[in-house]
Amino acid sequence: LEAETLDDEAYMRICRETGLTYGLIDRLLALCRVDDAIAEIERAERGEFIGLVDLLVKHGHGDEAERLMLERSRTTDDWRILDWLKSRYKARGDEAAALEVAEKAFERSPSLAGYQEIRQLAGNLGRWDSLRPALLTMVEQTRYSSLLIQIYLLEGEIDRALDALKASPVDGYGYFGGQSLRLTVAEAAEETRPRAALEIYRQYAEGLIAQRGRENYRQACDLLKRVQQLYQRLDENETWTRYIADLREQNRTLRALKEELAAAEL
Repeated sequence: LEAETLDDEAYMRICRETGLTYGLIDRLLALCRVDDAIAEIERAERGEFIGLVDLLVKHGHGDEAERLMLERSRTTDDWRILDWLKSRYKARGDEAAALEVAEKAFERSPSLAGYQEIRQLAGNLGRWDSLRPALLTMVEQTRYSSLLIQIYLLEGEIDRALDALKASPVDGYGYFGGQSLRLTVAEAAEETRPRAALEIYRQYAEGLIAQRGRENYRQACDLLKRVQQLYQRLDENETWTRYIADLREQNRTLRALKEELAAAEL
């Protein structure tokens, strides 16, 4: 409240006493005491560090801000530090430096968004073809089976997505695009691998039925409609007829399921 009436030293003393680090550094920078400001920033807690570094940029000391971020990136797992550096490099058109940071971020925390970003940056630099195999190998050697499947789907490699789904230790129960990854793979496989797709739908529908409950039955029926359509595409109507008859017989005591099957005309 007294900031406008206090002299600089009194104001900064109060800032130190009360933990107003942002105000302290802002005043130090306004007085061109950059080294003192940097010393204070280096002592800052993780939660306030980035905001304080941004003050350096605001006061025209971007190079110093970048140096601090680079130093901190070597000793912390805070993803926001790498994101800050990446954004700065992109803003000045240094895609090679941005790519290097994006790779480090991906190594620390692999994600589909990170993979796409690397692909775009490396593509712009003509390096994607050489970089892609190493990224895939890294993902394959980790436990990120769901990510590997997502990457294959992104790149239209349906057969490899199906193989990865079979080998997945979690059996593809992750989520992608708001639904089960298994179902996403099945949808992608319908056109070129209809038999593989219908097997996934069958297994998923049977799993829902085993969980009981009318809503599960209703979702199972939606999937069974897809199974029926795929059998028809394969000209295997008799196989479908036997399958749905066997399914009804195995679950003949489930009245709600029979009602949902009838409503779905199955």
